[in-house]
Amino acid sequence: MKKTYLILEFFTVTFFLIIPPLLSTAQPVPLDRQKFFSFPTMIQALIAAAFFIQDKILHKENVNYLRKVFWTTLTLGLLFFTFAGIKSAAFFAGQDTAVMPLFTEDGINAVNVFFLALNFFCAAFYEETLYRLFFTESMIQLLPQKKVFKIFAEIFSILIFALSHRTSGWFAVINALVCGIILRLCLVKTKSVLCPATAHFIYNAAIITFTLLYLY
Repeated sequence: MKKTYLILEFFTVTFFLIIPPLLSTAQPVPLDRQKFFSFPTMIQALIAAAFFIQDKILHKENVNYLRKVFWTTLTLGLLFFTFAGIKSAAFFAGQDTAVMPLFTEDGINAVNVFFLALNFFCAAFYEETLYRLFFTESMIQLLPQKKVFKIFAEIFSILIFALSHRTSGWFAVINALVCGIILRLCLVKTKSVLCPATAHFIYNAAIITFTLLYLY
């Protein structure tokens, strides 16, 4: 890929997709209000698909299926372990760690659950292609090809991802920081964004499911 195009793409994506979440003060939307496959979600899905296709064209995977399954499963387990640790720390600190309001007084129904799952999948795929794949890999390519700059790119992208969760509270930021490291490692080991995206989606869906079972 020509460096001029990569620079233009990187700064365009950073300006329109990376920076806005860092400046946002909007609060998370209750789950039962996420009834439809929204326009922003559709845009995110299309952007993620574009990043995915671009990566497929530029890079060839050479990792066997069993390795991908192993790292996806290990990643999922580490995500749950991280959540349990952060949740326990927050509990003892007397802090509320809910990432978003669960429901309004209207409750939730099967249609909401379907679109919620669809939104979760698109969100996981979008975040993995944006932060773990495009943002990190682009910085690594644009910065001088020295180890210190690669380490900087890895750390910086993880911090940016974590801070994009700040409206959900600082325990959510810490959780996103640790999970970001785990998910990035999964991508590096499997060379496929579908592996961390799958683990990310199952993790999000499972946390909500466990919360529902606990509350109801």
